[in-house]
Amino acid sequence: MTAFRTSAFVGIGVAAAVALAAGASFGQGPDAALEARIAAADVAAGQVLASQCTICHTLDAGGNAVIGPNLYDIVNAPIARTPGYNYSAAMAALGAAGATWTVELLDAFLASPAVTVIGTRMGFAGIRDETDRTNLIAWLRLQSPAPAALTALPQTDPTTPVFQGYQADSGQLYYGEYCGNCHGPTGGGEDGVGPPLNGPIFEANWNGRTVWEFFNWTRRFMPADEPGGLEDQMVARILSYVLQENGYVRGDQPFLVDREHLETLVFRF
Repeated sequence: MTAFRTSAFVGIGVAAAVALAAGASFGQGPDAALEARIAAADVAAGQVLASQCTICHTLDAGGNAVIGPNLYDIVNAPIARTPGYNYSAAMAALGAAGATWTVELLDAFLASPAVTVIGTRMGFAGIRDETDRTNLIAWLRLQSPAPAALTALPQTDPTTPVFQGYQADSGQLYYGEYCGNCHGPTGGGEDGVGPPLNGPIFEANWNGRTVWEFFNWTRRFMPADEPGGLEDQMVARILSYVLQENGYVRGDQPFLVDREHLETLVFRF
């Protein structure tokens, strides 16, 4: 799969879009800058933007086509994938060529549908603001049983210890007291109230973001019934347990409550 910046798509027409979206080799890899923005995006803001899409599209698994096709699990999905839907000749050509909705093509298309795929029937003018566009793509990416990987981001080496064993052990106790009722007994989101704190959804949401962001978010907004009620060392121990449940190993390095240090620790899955 070849990835391109938005500017590479603008005004290219169907024939070139087919070649680019289908993965023709032009010496370029995935757009690392776009993927980094997606990894750090405001998913909640993206969900708000997605509500505007429901005028024409359904967003849930198994949703029917309305004015436009269903958008569930759209990232990296084949273009023109919905059987029986009356796609434009331009979209049908992309689909016939085996093109997929990469994040790069989605970014370009959402910026200006009519310019990116000349001949599309989508009447939407586009989202000019890069941050809004990125937030929306980040949310759409999570609407999937297996969110698409951000392949340009460095992969993790969870064998480098960032917490000590006693921190994770006591963190498990704190987790059970303050977090388990919403996020599930082991952080898998089994209870359906809070999002998973491990597994593919958590990885998709936090990959490329700093441990400081996660620490600060937890410190400010948790627990749900008393936001900001946890002491910093309690948060540090809960996060040590969460890191352990995501495959990170305990060692001699303690989890330090220090912003400068935590900003150097980046979730990599």
